[in-house]
Amino acid sequence: MVPEGWERVPLVKIAEVRSGVAKGKSGLKDGVSVPYLRVANVQDGYIDTTELKTIEIEKSQLERYSLKVGDVLMNEGGDFDKLGRGDVWDGRVDPCLHQNHVFAVRVNRGVIEPYFLAALAASNYGKTYFLNCSKRSTNLASINSTQLKEFPVLVPPLQEQEKIAKILSTWGEAIATTEQLLANSEQQKKALMQQLLTGKKRLPGYERAWIEAPLGDLFEERKEFGAIGLPLLSVTSEQGIISQGKVGRKDTSSDDKSKYLRVCPGDIAYNTMRMWQGVSGLSSREGIVSPAYTVLKPKKDIDPRFASYLFKLPRMVHRFYRNSQGLVSDTLNLKYQQFSKIKVVVPERSEQRAIAEVLSKEDEVISYLKEQVEQLEQEKKALMQQLLTGKRRVKVDEAEQATA
Repeated sequence: MVPEGWERVPLVKIAEVRSGVAKGKSGLKDGVSVPYLRVANVQDGYIDTTELKTIEIEKSQLERYSLKVGDVLMNEGGDFDKLGRGDVWDGRVDPCLHQNHVFAVRVNRGVIEPYFLAALAASNYGKTYFLNCSKRSTNLASINSTQLKEFPVLVPPLQEQEKIAKILSTWGEAIATTEQLLANSEQQKKALMQQLLTGKKRLPGYERAWIEAPLGDLFEERKEFGAIGLPLLSVTSEQGIISQGKVGRKDTSSDDKSKYLRVCPGDIAYNTMRMWQGVSGLSSREGIVSPAYTVLKPKKDIDPRFASYLFKLPRMVHRFYRNSQGLVSDTLNLKYQQFSKIKVVVPERSEQRAIAEVLSKEDEVISYLKEQVEQLEQEKKALMQQLLTGKRRVKVDEAEQATA
């Protein structure tokens, strides 16, 4: 049902769908090298021009394929949830072309607002249409220009479109600001780790020399089997040790858990075949893990939180790589016997705890900002669903009510 005062029209009636330039043409008579947008440059809600490649085309074709400010860019394919993704070209690079797997939709500005159209295409309304008419493979889907031209665009009055686009832009700016704060916090944590975990920067009140010790003096291997009633845990590279059900993958563990290893709070577990990629984590709960993991029980001279950060330091991960055994990356493994011989330089335990506390506070800030980004994105998504389909109307003189 079309909202009162709105229309539903095929995209082709209010815009021109332009195909891009194809790669691989040879024998050019008067060729020029021009920057162009690939699928990787056109993201969901933004255009990434950090890595622009160039393409050779005939000089006479430059005008035909050049983007103009206000062109709505959309990828023809990708993951199921990425169909319709794109954004509005702002002219930051001129001239700039687009490849043939990226559509450029040049709208009739007297009928449709580019940012409104981009938001509609990226909404549930747009994605549902594109997914239903797409050609699908196992994990990917694609649309062609004919299907895009037939996209049934909901068209409110132009001033209402502009207000809706402005409201959604405000939410987008809030998300972008929070994402930048998150990126800054993550960078600050990396810098602190590099300084504090190597002794380049000392916390006030700590002056004792650090000592060198093999990891075998700081950890023993916990090899306890038969704790079948305990919850199944999984070690991840980013989230540490979490419940297996939160990993988001199908449980492929064996029905027979008798050989699974017990993990206790304060233990560190690592993926024996992926420690060289930094896959380790500190456990906050008791449970069991696959025999593919190695479980470390900390001794008295090591703070497990400090060690969990130390094991993520790039230089430390590289040492795990150098000490792993195997002919190729797929077979590399770091068993406790090799792990225990690796030497590290660490401060006294009280300083370890203080360092871990500083880094833990950074983690709290990062977790909070991640939650904020997720919440803002969900709120924007809900608002898009209401505003772009007319379920919630915005009057030109009362637009601010929609942000309340």
